[in-house]
Amino acid sequence: KFKFRKIKNFDFINPDLLIGNDNALVFFDEKGAILKFNNDSKLIWKKNYYNKSEKKMSPKLNLATKGKILIVTDSLSKYYAINLVNGEIIWDKNHSGIFISDIKIDNDRFYIIDANNVIYCFSLIDGSKIWEFVTDFELVKSQKKLSIIFDNENIYFNNSVGNIYALDKNSG
Repeated sequence: KFKFRKIKNFDFINPDLLIGNDNALVFFDEKGAILKFNNDSKLIWKKNYYNKSEKKMSPKLNLATKGKILIVTDSLSKYYAINLVNGEIIWDKNHSGIFISDIKIDNDRFYIIDANNVIYCFSLIDGSKIWEFVTDFELVKSQKKLSIIFDNENIYFNNSVGNIYALDKNSG
């Protein structure tokens, strides 16, 4: 058994439990540590990539996987990739604002929306920005988790103002 501490405002962040390709469960704790459990509920690894002051801010994480890569975005404006097998970091980046949407992964790129209503397309390989699209600016920042879906050609999403957009996946 693994004992978790209570995550503050847990009801408002709507975290998703992530089940990897190997049926392992991946989740996070109140200090931003990422934990991976096997089918028998045994801890495989636990990794935390935050410094002392960042841990005190109790980062809330969003997780998504593609093969052996785990993409993480947080409430502290960081995003990074982790090797899902051993928990080692592949790359990490800082962003100008917090991310408030689900992470959607398609082939070698992923999509995410920040609190400024800007959708980004990043490379899964190194985290570099491929394109961005700016939507309506909102004076009061929303904390509501935004949705993203895609098909073969387009990506569809809503912003915090309530508008729905469709963009070409490759060019934005």
